[in-house]
Amino acid sequence: MGFGYSGGVKSVVGRIGDLSIRDQIPNSRIDLFNEDGILIQQRWYGADGRAIRNCDWLHGNKGGIHKFPHVRRWNWENKAPRGKEEDMNE
Repeated sequence: MGFGYSGGVKSVVGRIGDLSIRDQIPNSRIDLFNEDGILIQQRWYGADGRAIRNCDWLHGNKGGIHKFPHVRRWNWENKAPRGKEEDMNE
């Protein structure tokens, strides 16, 4: 599956959890920056406007449970569509 974004790329400022998971421009990407201008998350949307992939660059990491950056793929056929964290370097 390709992750082209012919629907465009939009940049917004906010916090983790601010990006919508559906009803977005098909085949687009949103880049989320914190108030300091640091990229913290990217979310890609499929042809139906629903999330298909996240890349988390930075967010709260209590207990050191996350490696950064990491990816989560979405599968809308599952009851809980957001997938498990995947290390981008593996």
